[in-house]
Amino acid sequence: MMSLRFKIVSRASKTLFKPALACIQNLQRMRTYLDFITRMNGINPKAARYEKDRLSYKDKTIPVVWAHLDNPLKSQVLFYIHGGGFIFGSADTHKHMAADIAGQLGIKAVLPNYRLAPENPYPAGFEDVVASYRALLEMGYKAKNIIIGGDSAGGGLTFALLAYIKANNLPMPACSFTFAALTNMAEEPESLKINARSDCVLAANRFGELRDAYAPGEDLKAPYLSPVYANFTGVTPVLLQASKGEMLLDDSKAMHKRLTDQGVDARLSLYDNGFHVFQILRGLVPEADQAIAEVVAFIKPHISKS
Repeated sequence: MMSLRFKIVSRASKTLFKPALACIQNLQRMRTYLDFITRMNGINPKAARYEKDRLSYKDKTIPVVWAHLDNPLKSQVLFYIHGGGFIFGSADTHKHMAADIAGQLGIKAVLPNYRLAPENPYPAGFEDVVASYRALLEMGYKAKNIIIGGDSAGGGLTFALLAYIKANNLPMPACSFTFAALTNMAEEPESLKINARSDCVLAANRFGELRDAYAPGEDLKAPYLSPVYANFTGVTPVLLQASKGEMLLDDSKAMHKRLTDQGVDARLSLYDNGFHVFQILRGLVPEADQAIAEVVAFIKPHISKS
């Protein structure tokens, strides 16, 4: 049964977040408002520490935020890619969640502020994510000590990065996880229609517009845009989480099937609610804390062997 706090937050999201996503036409104004609302849900873990920094690889320099609790291990890192439909969101809107996961593991997290559309359409943001991963390797982090995670559009970028790592014979991370990943921009899933009302966050009428702002004139079946079409054979274990009542449910289901069909150790965990990326409510509602605990338990055996 859904907790009372989760019910209250879900109703608030349907009142404050979803209508803004549906109605604010100017994308920059929408970004400012939605980032503000998202930060309101951000409860920092006790003793959380944040540092702004930059990662550099060749001619690319990406602003990042490091997030951790007290005395983190220096050899392992969580590379977390924030969501926001490729239009909004930032390291600041998601740093508390990354700090919580990394803190429970006793390590640091780093969140790239990759370039956003419409000012910087594809492949700008994807290139920033790739460069950030390569920068971590150049800094001395062993791939087997890197965990990759991401939510929504950031979940799509997580899978795109894994596909890039595979295609370019780069060393694989220890494991990966995603929250409600956007994995297929080329096709409209059934869950987009079925869960249009139950989803507390997403607005069905904006999907096409945000997609076109991010990838104007692109082949939407390209593997780094719709990673559900990519090759993942040999990729390290993946945990996918999603809500049963959200519009992107089918994206996680399809990606899970793609991964398992290619022999990847992939687990799909579904939760009984309609809140897209409800995990960001950690520290506020018990359901989100439960989901974060599942992620931590999934990661531990993979990094403890590294």
